Amino acid sequence: MKTTPSVLFSFVKWLFGDGDSSNVWAPSHQYHAAGNFDVSLTVFDTVAKCQKTFYNYIYVDVIDTGTLCKANFNFFIDKDTVFFNNSSFGSFTQTVWNFGDGNFSNDFNPVHFYQNPGYYFVNLTISDSASGCYDYYEKDVFIKDPIGTGCFASFGFNLEGNTVHFNDQSSMNITHWNWDFGDGTYSNLKHPDHTYATGGYYYVNLNVLDSVSGCSNNFFNNIFIEDSASGGCFAKFSFFTDSNVVNFSDQSGGNITNWYWDFGDGKFANVKTPCTPTRPRA
Repeated sequence: MKTTPSVLFSFVKWLFGDGDSSNVWAPSHQYHAAGNFDVSLTVFDTVAKCQKTFYNYIYVDVIDTGTLCKANFNFFIDKDTVFFNNSSFGSFTQTVWNFGDGNFSNDFNPVHFYQNPGYYFVNLTISDSASGCYDYYEKDVFIKDPIGTGCFASFGFNLEGNTVHFNDQSSMNITHWNWDFGDGTYSNLKHPDHTYATGGYYYVNLNVLDSVSGCSNNFFNNIFIEDSASGGCFAKFSFFTDSNVVNFSDQSGGNITNWYWDFGDGKFANVKTPCTPTRPRA
């Protein structure tokens, strides 16, 4: 699991849905049985007194230790060249590297040259058609500008209803900004404010340019706008476990009149705040 913070939160809390938890930013978690799991991530900012929780529902397939494989790698950086070391284990015959700059490789331990400084999201996928093994591992690689004349795009943001206040955090002598807000609208301001007409996820991209050096760089982030304006509604809930009982708390917005809960184990409810026994763990 991976999370890229848009602001510096004080700490985070992962609940993996099987009774285990973590306070690590980007944890790895091994499930000991197949099934459906409700995963939540809560972030806290003790300075701004902010707390936000995101939920997702994942399915873990049947675990066969006879064909188990696990992708992993480490790397060494020499200026703009990265030496990758494939440290995966298990039964696999295919490797695919995605270096995050549009280039790929099938080498076991590739060496890759990056043309521009910046952050790159590198992905290693391993597989074996005979055994059915499949796994992937991802890691950020940062290439420094060796002569200090490059530029690096970055931004933060604050939400206020459907309005997002963007804060450019790019480095070096930026002269031009090009924002793509993900809803078909754009801006050339350094610190723009943007109001979204509807709720949902938006893929925001910032392209910066230093017209003196000719350097350009991109940074993107996903933001989520809750659809709570103009009488709309959105579904949301939190929960806590007491022994083998899960207590759910409806946190939906709008004029809600009916609720329909599907607990994923063949049981249902139509009350606002239900509770249900947890499934036995294998």
